[in-house]
Amino acid sequence: MVRGREWTGFEAVALQEAMRKSVREFAALLGIDPSTVINWRSGLGSVLPRSVTQAMLDTTLQQRATPEDRARFDQIVAEGESVWRQRHDRPLTDDPSALQPTRHPSSAISSPLPEAVTVGGSPLGVEGEDVVERKTFLQVLTGSMAGLALGAAGLTEAHERLVKAVDEPSRVDAALIEHFDRICDYCRRQDDIQGAQAVLTVAQAQLRLLHAMLADCPARLQPQLLAVYSKLAGLAGWLSLDARQFANSWRYFEVAHAAAHQAGAPDLIGFTLARMSHVAKAQDRLGLAVDYASTAVASTKQAEPMVHTFAYDQLARAYAKAGDETKCFAALEQAHSSYQRAKTEGAQEPSLAYFYDDGFLPHTESQCYLNLGQSDRAVEKAEQSLALHDPHMVRDNAFSKLYLAATYVQSDQPEPAVSALMDAAGWARQNRSVQLAERIQTVRASMTQWQGTAPVAELDGYLREQPLT
Repeated sequence: MVRGREWTGFEAVALQEAMRKSVREFAALLGIDPSTVINWRSGLGSVLPRSVTQAMLDTTLQQRATPEDRARFDQIVAEGESVWRQRHDRPLTDDPSALQPTRHPSSAISSPLPEAVTVGGSPLGVEGEDVVERKTFLQVLTGSMAGLALGAAGLTEAHERLVKAVDEPSRVDAALIEHFDRICDYCRRQDDIQGAQAVLTVAQAQLRLLHAMLADCPARLQPQLLAVYSKLAGLAGWLSLDARQFANSWRYFEVAHAAAHQAGAPDLIGFTLARMSHVAKAQDRLGLAVDYASTAVASTKQAEPMVHTFAYDQLARAYAKAGDETKCFAALEQAHSSYQRAKTEGAQEPSLAYFYDDGFLPHTESQCYLNLGQSDRAVEKAEQSLALHDPHMVRDNAFSKLYLAATYVQSDQPEPAVSALMDAAGWARQNRSVQLAERIQTVRASMTQWQGTAPVAELDGYLREQPLT
């Protein structure tokens, strides 16, 4: 079979799926880094692999693929990129020129420096985004800045810079970019306490405004602005996941990944890949979750140690949900070692993985043991996490209580199960996490064997009187 045109990222991914290879397996087959395959999956038709990779793809299709593989490949290509995206919950943007990476003769994505768009537009092409007028933008952003306790003078100065930057993007300066970075960090911490519903609109507004500034940002400041843009896109992806908007979550994370590459920010690249593993795991796409986490581990070896720890953490979670105890425990051991090294060396301030403290790893271990059916150890680690984790991490601590409740259900202990679930529900009313509320209802549904008992009747009354959402 001789192909008459160049390969794009979409066709390379079509061959990967036709041959039924994981990201790592396909990368090994071609002799390339797994991150290259992930870049193809992000950029699809907007990416052109290097000429040497083009030749390897030709050889693989002609000599290594079976007739059945080639038939599947032809079918995927014939269906087209839009069908592939629909199958993988990744919608095309309404304005492809705004965000899709520019075609580039490289195996890596070249993140866009998009043309300036109207402030009120929705350049991300994400479902559910409302048009926000310029005045509303500044009101929302001013409100978020007020929460930073900058003081009247600092707030006024920051607001003036925002107004000037909207009207004259050439006024973008390092101080303004740093200010957006501080707002992003503040929003992340508000999400920990209050949940996605309290933060998502603000994050989206900031992201649109930054997008409008990208084209006119001075060249010397572009890496700094793109890094903040990546952080905000990643935050929007995380918040969308918590709201169970999977297609939006993927789109935001793909933008974050591309922008991190363009910014030359390895910590951000690895952190984003680890978050993407979490999205895949939430959809039970466990092979993809392992691939993303493995690539995150590989890409953060020289990065900030706490981010490297988080990558191993996500790898352990993916293996646990896949039921691979040996690989899960190996990843947890690596996470322990990496965390100790991070504590010894001192974490970068503020760290992308600022939430990773002495209680976070036990939180992860509890989830892993629960998925592996080891109830006693799941209880032990959940209690350890609750004792050590930052009390401001409301959602994390609520999930630890949820793991306790699920474990007590497995071990047929109704009273402690109900008590733990009521505690989780109490925290869920502070942190309005859709994901947390759904999980609480799932654990409650698993208590049918105790229906009609006094503890469950008390729980149901509690949930009726104070709804979670």
